[in-house]
Amino acid sequence: NTRKRGKIELAKVWPGTIGDVVLNIGTTEGGSDTATEDLTGENAGNGSTDETSVDTGTFYVSEDVTDSGLFDSTLECVDTARQDAPVDALYFLCSGRANVEVNKSLVTYLEKGSFVGEIAYLTGNPATATVVIDEPARVLKFSKMRMAKVTAADPQINGIIYQLLGRDLAMKMRRANTRRVLKEEDDAVRV
Repeated sequence: NTRKRGKIELAKVWPGTIGDVVLNIGTTEGGSDTATEDLTGENAGNGSTDETSVDTGTFYVSEDVTDSGLFDSTLECVDTARQDAPVDALYFLCSGRANVEVNKSLVTYLEKGSFVGEIAYLTGNPATATVVIDEPARVLKFSKMRMAKVTAADPQINGIIYQLLGRDLAMKMRRANTRRVLKEEDDAVRV
């Protein structure tokens, strides 16, 4: 048998008001033949499908939300931003790691605590890079439209968000500058 085995699990963590949702993992779009978990009624709250051992392949994850409160019911699993594409959300990498590619070349990586899509969010321009999650990760998605409503209604929240995004961009610039200096020193040693 040359097939590889792995495990898959879909978890739901409500960041605020708890809603009702059914989690599904299937081998077809909208399917639930691999795993399902009912988090409605008495079972409402945070939960998961539990780990399921599977042969490697393509799996589809979905959630059937009957009461979402204030939150989107969108699941995004691989690409969080594509270079030159419009960005309709701001993402925060809670755990895991993501590769950042420009013109299909790896330029850096992001670790937990990093924002994704912040340049497009701040400028309104398309994404400047493609970001691909390369290991199990937890990602928060903030709808650009909902963020605009929240920040317009509360100047203090608006200021905090811009402060966090500025700090994130400054850390990324510092890391990029450090890599550049180390590369220049390495190149000078080779000469």
